[in-house]
Order: sequence, then C-alpha cells, then structure tokens
Amino acid sequence: MYESDVVDKLRSELSMQEFLFYRTGFDEFDMLICGEESKLWECQCTACGQTFLEEKSKIAPRHWTHCPRCGTKIEPRRWDARKPLDEQRLSYYIFQPDGERMWVRGYQIARLRDASFDAFEYARMVFYPGGSKRWTRSRDYFFGVHAWQERREAKLKLWHSGYGYTRENWIGRIQTDEIRGTCIAYSQLDQAIGTLHDPIAYLALYVKYPICEYLWKMGFGWMFRARENDRAGFQRCVNLRAKKPRDLLKGLTKQDVRVLKPYSRFGTIEAYRKLRACGAINPDKDGAVYADAAASASGRVLTLCIEQPELHSYFKRQKKRSGLRYHDLLRDWGDYLREIDEIGGGEMLPDDLPEAHRRLSARLRKKRLAGLTQEFRVRRHLLRQYCWHWGGMLVRPVDSEEEILREGEIQNNCVAGYAARHAQGKTCIFVLRRAEQ
Repeated sequence: MYESDVVDKLRSELSMQEFLFYRTGFDEFDMLICGEESKLWECQCTACGQTFLEEKSKIAPRHWTHCPRCGTKIEPRRWDARKPLDEQRLSYYIFQPDGERMWVRGYQIARLRDASFDAFEYARMVFYPGGSKRWTRSRDYFFGVHAWQERREAKLKLWHSGYGYTRENWIGRIQTDEIRGTCIAYSQLDQAIGTLHDPIAYLALYVKYPICEYLWKMGFGWMFRARENDRAGFQRCVNLRAKKPRDLLKGLTKQDVRVLKPYSRFGTIEAYRKLRACGAINPDKDGAVYADAAASASGRVLTLCIEQPELHSYFKRQKKRSGLRYHDLLRDWGDYLREIDEIGGGEMLPDDLPEAHRRLSARLRKKRLAGLTQEFRVRRHLLRQYCWHWGGMLVRPVDSEEEILREGEIQNNCVAGYAARHAQGKTCIFVLRRAEQ
C-alpha cells in the first residue's frame, strides 16, 4: 500500500485537529504595496493543504473558526507556532487480505511542519491457518532505515518515543466481507478490537486455536482481556486443545457455565471449580456467589472452604441469621481467624459470627492497650520537660492509647495509627487541652 493511500485511509477514519497558520503577506504581483504595510494575510490550512492570501478585514485571523477556502473547522495559530503538529503522532494498523492469509501492516504516522504526513511502515504481520509471523524494523538519523527482523511472536508493536512515552495506537476499520474466506473469518475480530488492548496477539492465538471463537459466543470474551495480564490464570481455566466447545472450560458442565456467566474473574472460576469438585456447592446461583466470595477472601479462607465442604452450610445459616452477604461474612471470618491466632485460641465457628467477631476485637484491643500502658508511662516521664501552659491552655504528651483513639474519633483522622510508634519512641504526639481539664 502506498504512503498516500495509508494517509487517505487514516484521514477518512480519524478526525485530527486542524490548524490555520497565518502571517502578514505580500502580493508579489502588486508592486505598489511592496515595502509598505501589507493589506493581506498569508495563510496555510492544514486541512486542505492550501497556502493562500486573504485580504485583511475587521476580523483578525486569530478569531477565525473555519478555513475561508475549504470551510473546515480550524484552530488559528501564528505562522511559526507549529509545535502542535509535532504532537500529532500515532501508530496505525491496516488489514490486507491475501487469499486465506491476512496481512497486518503497522505504520508510524507523523505530521510534519509543512502539515504533510510521513507514514513509515515499522511492523508487518501475517496470519495463516495454524500460525503467524511478525517482522519489525526501525530507522534513525545516522543509519536511515534498518532491515526487517523476524520476531518470536505476533503482537501489537507500540511506538515508544523519548522518556518512555507511548504513542496512541489505532487499528483501521475492516469490513466483514473483507475477512470472509480468510483464516480469521470467524475470529470475532470486531469484538476483539473493541475489547482488547492487543487484538493482534489475540489473532495469533486464534489462528493456532480456532476454538477460541466459542469463548466469545459463550459470553466469556472477558477472558481474553484478563489473559493480557494473567496468562497463568487463563491456562488454569481454559483448555484450548479441547475438541468440543463444551470442554473449553476445565471441569465445568453446561449448567456450571450458565451460572458463572455474570462473573469475570479467573479466581472465581477456579474457586467454583474446586468447590464443586469437593461437593461444597451445587451448580446454582447461591453456589456461584459463595465461590466468588471465597475467591475474594484471604487464601486461608478459600483453602478451608475447599477442605471443609460443610462450611457452606454454616455460612448459609449465618447469612440467613445476620442478613449479611457471603462476601461480608467470609471477609469477617478471615479477620476473626487472625484475631484467634493472635489472642491464643477460640471457637472457630461461633453460633453468631458477627457478634463473636465484635467481642473478640474488643478483647484484643484491651490486650493491646495493656501491653502499651507501661511504655506510655515511660514516655510521659521522658517528655515531661516539653509540657507547658499559657493563657489557660496546656500542651502535654498524649496520656494513653485510649486517649489517642478518642482523639482520632473526635477529629476524624488517622492519629490512632501512630499509637505504637509514640509508645516505642519513634515519634512524639502531644495534645492541646484547657488547663482546668
């Protein structure tokens, strides 16, 4: 594809900011005004590419909103103020069918100071039944254009500029009839382009495993987006070597797939599969909610839920009794177990979990306070030289952790989080009081 064709396709699909640059101009054919103050503006429109002379009027060019020649909406700028053109840089990918194969060409598009475009092809991919290939090249000021180099896998090549900045990436529009008959005809490409950060990497996966198509149709297209950041999670949940669509999701039946459609996390899918395998849940909405809550809780909670299938019945009773969600109950139970470990033992499955959690938290708070009492006493003695009062007001070190907690509640701030640091001498906390208090 010629550079001019690439630019024409780009401009037909993307709306770019257009400018009209202006300066005082002279008509070289009118010798009467040469050397005198000009009555003309010399203008250059980036939209139509015209450079023209316009008679001066009461409305200065800085107030213009449209080009007087082509009528395009523009932003007026002084003739030398062309820096915004330097920012109009992006990478642009174009699909080109070739029989069964599909070529994808990536161009670096840059706007030059004369408002023309420079299109440099820097990436090239080809997809064919069973595989794909990718080549890239670069150019620089000293050595010009470098030779094409084959890369290990096909993926979207970003255009990185200085200081780690990445240019914007655009993929050209492609019609359904353009991919008909090619190896990506059933790849659900339109959904991939609208959903994924890297549709090119997805196409490389699809031509290798065409069964990917059915994940989109089953309502699990989110898995490809999640795969971009968690390939291990994708592999644990999906079997791309499956011969039939029903075997795509590992260890799940058609009924399981139906109840899991509202969820979009690999952790939930994996937790559900393990809980179903141990008989902890049934393939219904309640089981899916329980699995999602277990996946969101700490790793210890999920492990216990899998090792002790009867916990589902326990939390179902707690849910009915308290009116709380599984997510709240399992999160609180995780905190409750940590507090049991800290305090030295307790009942793991109390009849009223929220109330038991509240009582244990209060008991643990008293234990922590008792441990800091002596340290606070020492700090009061060491900091007494900094106590002073004036005008009926008194400044002194904080007296106890209870006082810090009360201060934090009254002032609605985080000072209570520094109680241990104060007691250990890592910081100093003072309070301001009336002398009679």
